[in-house]
Amino acid sequence: MKIAFFSDTFLPEITGISTCIANVSQELGRRGHEVKIFTYDWPSLPPVSWAPPNVEVVRWPSICLIPNTFFRMSWRFGKLWRRVKEFHPDVIHFHTPSTLGIFSIFYAKKTHTPLVGTIHTYLSKQNADVLKIATRNKYLLPIIRTISLTCNRWVFDRCDMRLAPSRLLIEELVSGGLSKEISFLPNPAPQSAQTAPGASVEEVKERYGLRHRVIIHVGRISPEKKVDLLIRAFKKLSESREDVSLLILGDGSARESLERLVAEEHLEGRVVFTGFIKPDVLMQSGLFAASDFFATMSTMENQPMVVLEAMIAGLPIAGVRAGGLTELITDNGIIVPPDDIVAMAAAFSQMLSDDEGRKRMAQCSKENARFYSAANISDKLIGYYEGLMERRGKK
Repeated sequence: MKIAFFSDTFLPEITGISTCIANVSQELGRRGHEVKIFTYDWPSLPPVSWAPPNVEVVRWPSICLIPNTFFRMSWRFGKLWRRVKEFHPDVIHFHTPSTLGIFSIFYAKKTHTPLVGTIHTYLSKQNADVLKIATRNKYLLPIIRTISLTCNRWVFDRCDMRLAPSRLLIEELVSGGLSKEISFLPNPAPQSAQTAPGASVEEVKERYGLRHRVIIHVGRISPEKKVDLLIRAFKKLSESREDVSLLILGDGSARESLERLVAEEHLEGRVVFTGFIKPDVLMQSGLFAASDFFATMSTMENQPMVVLEAMIAGLPIAGVRAGGLTELITDNGIIVPPDDIVAMAAAFSQMLSDDEGRKRMAQCSKENARFYSAANISDKLIGYYEGLMERRGKK
């Protein structure tokens, strides 16, 4: 089968969407399917050596429309049209509803190619924090939310099949007015997460200056991720425990302000920032193995890849009752109300104090993560493709 993926974001930019596409493409290529990923170039980022069999990345010149986002635009869509036509895909599947997603809609309709769209992002009240940060004006929130929903209804209503990685997201989209059926397909977990660490726990802790117990957080450091609340919850924990470090992996626009917060709270040496670490390097770094559990207070997650990575590594999860986290955190962790730093600090204390309970949660994380394997998700995706092609009469 020839499969064309379209996404405004892909490696070397590390996002949940780019990681999802990379994981499933690698598995599809391993099975002999021919995959082309049409995406924009990222000249500001270092190149990545990623070339699985039967998978080709086609990068297109572009300019950034909104700073610090993957919203980009190209002026060479005519040449892109010819490049896609040469490939002659059996299925077109877009992952971002912006410029390349819209291009894929027009191409699919013109060539009568089956069209699949995956909805990765919360578009209504769930992403109010993101919209507030973007607009800096609470009165614009309802207007922008309405525009966002209207545009996305137009995009996804034109697909032959719509997919979403979270059942809660499906409920939100239906309540927001998306009229056509949306099928459930989780994001595939990264295969490299099975890699054995290249250093012992003691070596890792010494290298990063970590204390006996470690809470880890991985992700983009931007305001909507609410890492500041995570630090404040850790501050409360630190008042009763001195043997714990908070390890924050990632980089982003909020890092400088978070480092100031750490200094203000006198947590230097207790909160450790590593900066950005590539996913394949992370899985071999031993940082997950050196940690007791993963924590996040973000309220805008759909199905966060970093949580799946932590689950595969056998870490319990401490999170908030919001978005797709409610589907990932069950018997494998503790979930607290959004923005409640007191409850999160209590969760930290409970997980650190109950060794047997934490071991049970860790085992549950590993068992639950098997459902999200790339092989299992690819089976379901191929089934969706074949069913769609059969209904469309495309052999």
